[in-house]
Amino acid sequence: MALLLRKSLQELVNASLERLHSIDGATSPGANLRLLIAIINDIQREFYETLQEAHLNAFISSAAGDCLDLIGSLVHCDRFIDELDDPYRERISQNVTALEDCNELAVRMAVLAVDGIADMQVRKYTHGTGSFSIFIIPDDFTNLDGIISNVNAVLDKHEAYGIRHNVEAPDLLEVSIHIRIIYLRDTLESEKGIISEKATQAVADYINSKGIGESLIYNDIISRVMSISEYIYDMDVYHYTIQGDSVLHVNQDCEWFEKFIEAGTSNAIIAA
Repeated sequence: MALLLRKSLQELVNASLERLHSIDGATSPGANLRLLIAIINDIQREFYETLQEAHLNAFISSAAGDCLDLIGSLVHCDRFIDELDDPYRERISQNVTALEDCNELAVRMAVLAVDGIADMQVRKYTHGTGSFSIFIIPDDFTNLDGIISNVNAVLDKHEAYGIRHNVEAPDLLEVSIHIRIIYLRDTLESEKGIISEKATQAVADYINSKGIGESLIYNDIISRVMSISEYIYDMDVYHYTIQGDSVLHVNQDCEWFEKFIEAGTSNAIIAA
């Protein structure tokens, strides 16, 4: 590749005059002018050719030789001994793609694409600088080890060099809540059964929908039940436990690595 050398105006003028003196046929002022224009444009053509070569060597697809080596060094991909430009260019392209895949959004999208993952949360610097932890929320906690193994396999492809990752499930806080629904007088027994099922499901869905580190809002539980049907006059929470311990009928907080979930015991959530 030709180097772009800096030249002063006087140097360019002298170069033009030297070319003019070496050309025969300047017999009139008009001819001299045309020759001078041709010489100036010829000098510009040489610079355009050099600029074009520099432009092409700035792209992976068209760079060659030493210029391709410089691009490779930018993405930490050095040329193998006696490696030709085409295979080296392909390796650089793959390395650029790999680097793009190491940002947080790419990691999140890759993890969420794993079968059985409902949601996830990234926590940086959990094991010092250059580390991060991913807390996953699976659709089913019974196959947790298998899902974590699959996520680790995905992260091995998306994790940048020198970065340490850790995949964990949140600490689960099992919630049990029993609610007595007070109906209007003219509510049919058949209607009560339907309302009870809907209310029970609404409370369970609310608890299970809480993300990692998200609080249980007591008034949200109340409003979800009360909004089930116009036949509900009032309600009374007579049993409210977390991890088997009774708690106050107020908002319940958790740590950033914890998640509320419906207790696994029979009839953990009841609204009747």
